[in-house]
Amino acid sequence: MKKITTFLLLMMFISSTVLLGQMSTSNATSGEDPSMVRTAVSPDAQTPIPAHKLNAKSSSTFTVPAGGSRAISNINIALTVDSWYGEASYNLWSYDAGAYYWATDQTFSSAYQTIVHVLALEEGSNYDLDCFDSYGDGGISGVITNDDTGWDIIDWSNNYGSYGSYGFVAGPGTPPPPPVTSYPYLETFTGTSIPPFWTNLGPDMWKFSGTAYYGANVDHTTGSTGNYAWVDDSSPYTNPSDLDTYLFDLTSITTPLMVPTLTFWYWIGTNGNPGSTLEIDIFDGTAWTYGVTTVGYSGAWTEVSIDLTPYSSAGTIIKFRGIENTSGFNCDICLDDVGVQGLSIGDLNGFVYNGDGLPMPAATVAIPDQGLSTATDATGYYEFLNAQGGVFDVTAWKDGYNVTTIAVDIIAGSVTSQDFVLTKPLFTINPLFFDETLNPNEYLTTYLGILNTGNGQGYWEAVINYTSKAPGASTAIEVTGQTY
Repeated sequence: MKKITTFLLLMMFISSTVLLGQMSTSNATSGEDPSMVRTAVSPDAQTPIPAHKLNAKSSSTFTVPAGGSRAISNINIALTVDSWYGEASYNLWSYDAGAYYWATDQTFSSAYQTIVHVLALEEGSNYDLDCFDSYGDGGISGVITNDDTGWDIIDWSNNYGSYGSYGFVAGPGTPPPPPVTSYPYLETFTGTSIPPFWTNLGPDMWKFSGTAYYGANVDHTTGSTGNYAWVDDSSPYTNPSDLDTYLFDLTSITTPLMVPTLTFWYWIGTNGNPGSTLEIDIFDGTAWTYGVTTVGYSGAWTEVSIDLTPYSSAGTIIKFRGIENTSGFNCDICLDDVGVQGLSIGDLNGFVYNGDGLPMPAATVAIPDQGLSTATDATGYYEFLNAQGGVFDVTAWKDGYNVTTIAVDIIAGSVTSQDFVLTKPLFTINPLFFDETLNPNEYLTTYLGILNTGNGQGYWEAVINYTSKAPGASTAIEVTGQTY
């Protein structure tokens, strides 16, 4: 009779597993690199695993989580392994049953494989998704959602060491918040996981730390130690790696007087080794625009600014798409300080004249801090439409004339006028040179006349050459001049 009871329990376990679990897999690539096999250590030997879970894993009797009278939640568990799939395993711990869901830990069969389980779990019950790594460097990233509502419950990256436990309550999940409406917005990636409600997609997912080996050596936010987002450029190459922001409602900062603007800092590669790129794609609430901007090797933190006006909507998304260099491993892709803000705009115009009050065509006028530059027309007129409002240095110049810089307050929503006068020096020098011969122990005192009859300041300098018949005895002395 005892043998029959054991058989019936086994049948109940098999039947329950079929009813409660459905599994599907999708493989990005297969096979570990045979040249990089490492020595594995049993995950059961790792001390961070709680004793009661270790006991459950080694027990000869497995208890199926008992059914109850509560409602059922269909829970979607999506797990992605890194390239070292043979070191990774996982299981689902049920607090109600005090046991693991599967009799043996679940494993992967290929590098970057994604496995999806949809399990019917009792609503309100507590569970842990436990991840094990025999080498001790993590390996499984995961996202748990409610399969019916699509709402997130929990997610994590693959940098947990030898044991990572991710607890959750079976239920509808957390409804997403409304789109971002408060500006300026700034994401500095200070944590070690993906920002809330962002999306990390791709077999080779973005990491959040300050340890890029072939990229940024400092955090841009702090200028020293800190975290940023980055993609590890290493084999096997599994492009692309997509990092999507949450929704932005840009309608409140898209007006005739304001421009919604995206800014971010990137650092790609080091030691002069190019290859990887970062592509910016933007969703305008209806459709994606791909390749809005693409940047490559920089070797240092570099800023990018993009006008979001063409993509303004109540649900705009920015995608940072990392494309690894497939011919090497030394061009990591780093991202930091992603900002969205509304910049007030105004028009700036005026004329450029010479010192005699005559218009100056083909003079250059620039607002360096905004990256704007233009040339005056035949009447000396220049114009900037939709320049950023605020106080900025505006510079005008032309070859042969002095550079003039004025701090101009560009008024948002109106036209600001600022004229420039470019002056130039006109030197009269007499004599232009001296040619004197001195005998030993003789000296000479003479004078040079310099007269500036122009309408602008000028600077002069001279060189005195001492020549000698002795080989290699000639010398030159530079005389520093002054401004007139």
